[in-house]
Amino acid sequence: MLRWIHRTKLSVLNTVWILVPVVIFVVYVFPETPQSGGLSAVQNKFALSECEKRFPELRKRVIVKDSTKEKCEKRFPSAILVGSQKSGTSALLQFLNYHPQIAGCINPDEPRYFNTKLYDNYSLDWYRNLMPCSTSDQITIEKTPEYLYGNTSALRIKKLNDKMKILIILKDPVTVSISVYAMWKALNLSLVDGLSFEDAITKVDANNRKVIATNKPVVYVSTYNLHIPTWLKLFSRDQILFLDGNMYEENPAQVLREVEQFLKLRKFFDESQFVFNATKNKYCFSTNLTSAGECLHASKGRKHPYVPEELKNMLYDYFKPLNLELSKMINHSFSWM
Repeated sequence: MLRWIHRTKLSVLNTVWILVPVVIFVVYVFPETPQSGGLSAVQNKFALSECEKRFPELRKRVIVKDSTKEKCEKRFPSAILVGSQKSGTSALLQFLNYHPQIAGCINPDEPRYFNTKLYDNYSLDWYRNLMPCSTSDQITIEKTPEYLYGNTSALRIKKLNDKMKILIILKDPVTVSISVYAMWKALNLSLVDGLSFEDAITKVDANNRKVIATNKPVVYVSTYNLHIPTWLKLFSRDQILFLDGNMYEENPAQVLREVEQFLKLRKFFDESQFVFNATKNKYCFSTNLTSAGECLHASKGRKHPYVPEELKNMLYDYFKPLNLELSKMINHSFSWM
C-alpha cells in the first residue's frame, strides 16, 4: 500500500512539472481573445502597425500596458504636421515616431486627404484607417506639407477636430526656394520645366528690370505671410506650435523637446541620440538597433543648383520685410530672420 501511494505521488508531481510550463506558454502566447476592433496588450507586443512593418527598428516603440483590456486601435490624428515644402517635415515626423507616446503615420508618409479629391471621394473612416494602430496613451500624428497652402485644408481639419494641435515648421525661405526648385527639377514637374532658377523666381517689371515674382510657384510656396493667416484665424494661438526648420537641422533634439512640451509628453529626446552624417550633411537618429544612425531616404539632401550671390541677395532683400511681418503676425521669431 505504501509503495502504491509513493508511486502515485511521483506520478502526480511529474504531471505537474510537465503541465505548468505548458499552461504558462498557452496563457502568454494565446491570451484572452479581445473584443472586435482591437488587440489585447499582450497581442499588441507581437502586432506591428503599417509603420512598423516598413521600419522594423520601430518595434521597440510598441508599449505593452499592464491592463490586458488596453486595445491597439486606429484613431484620428490629434496633431497634424504641416509646413513649407523642404523644411524638414519628413525628418521631424520620422524622429518624433521614436517617442513611445507618438504614433506617426509613416505609410503613407503624406496622406494628402484634406487638400485633394480624396476628401470628397472617401469617408473619414477611410482616412482613419490610414493611421497607425495606437494605444490610448499615444498621440497619432500625420503630416502633409501641402496642407499649409490655401484655406481648404485648414477648414476641413477644423471640421474634423476644432481642438486639433497644429505643428508648423518653417525654414529660411531663400533656402526653401532653392530646395523646392531642385526637387521639382528632379521630379520633372512642369512648374519648372525648361526654366533656370533665375527664370523660375523672377519677372521683368515695367521698368524692364528683373524683380522677384511672388506669383511664381517657387516663390509662392516660400512666402509664408500668404498662408499663415488662415491657420491663425481658424485655430487659437495655443493650438499652434511654430518650429524653426533651420534650428532643427542644427540641433534636432532641441526642436523635438519643444514638440514634447507642446504635446505634454514625457521627456524622451536628448542630444546623445543623434549622430551627424557628413555625407548628407544632416543628423541621423541613433538607436541600439542602428548604431550608424537611422537616416532619411536618398532623395533627402539632394544637391542644389548653383545660385549666384547676386540672385540670392535679391531673394534675401525680397523676404526681409516679409519675415519681419511674419514675426509680428505670429509673435515668434526664427533663427533665420
